Amino acid sequence: PRVTPTEQAYLLYGDVERALGGLRHIRARAADIARGSAAQPLVLAATSALAVGLMPQALRALEARNGVTPVRLRSAAPEQVVQDVLNGVVQLGASSLPLEHKGLQVLWLGQAPCVAVLAASDPLAALPVVPLAALAQRRIVTMSNPYRLRHRLNAVWPQAAGAADAALQQPFIETNSSINAQALVRAGLGVAVLEPLTALGAPAEGVVVRPLDLSIPFDFGVVVPAGRPISEPAQALANALL
Repeated sequence: PRVTPTEQAYLLYGDVERALGGLRHIRARAADIARGSAAQPLVLAATSALAVGLMPQALRALEARNGVTPVRLRSAAPEQVVQDVLNGVVQLGASSLPLEHKGLQVLWLGQAPCVAVLAASDPLAALPVVPLAALAQRRIVTMSNPYRLRHRLNAVWPQAAGAADAALQQPFIETNSSINAQALVRAGLGVAVLEPLTALGAPAEGVVVRPLDLSIPFDFGVVVPAGRPISEPAQALANALL
């Protein structure tokens, strides 16, 4: 109880976590074989949006066609999903773009328009389509990663605000999860422009989801390690996700 990790220990934490995860996988696999269960678990990594908004439906469809398959699903940041696939820790990863890497094989890419998420009591919730310009003077709940969804929102914000040098209205609220963003919106702390998978796949009570009048694409894809055979369950899941 009185032992505190040093700064150097925290720097090693990610590598140690992956190494111990690999050892746990070996131990669990050995136990499965000892019990006579030779079925290879389907080990997956996905960003929280895809793990919540897309994976459950795809896994249900996979089991309906192929029967029950052992599954281990981990949610992680996009960069961690890529690293897990590259290192062979998982068989398949699902993440937002970019996904370019020589060690990855992209099975497919998808795109869906972002949506507005508003408190149910918000006057804009009565509109069938929310003008992005109507959000220009509102506090925005936005994603903290500047290279993904946040980057797309920054690109269209000048058009919404009607000024070439406009930026997101300060102070905005940053978070690393769409589920967090929905909770912040429900509490009346702002409005959010989010990827549609979480907003529609795992809707939060007390908020409403509306399309925007300006298309902000959310790009995502499914990847496996390049140069390695794809297991049948992994390929079947990739097809179900599509």
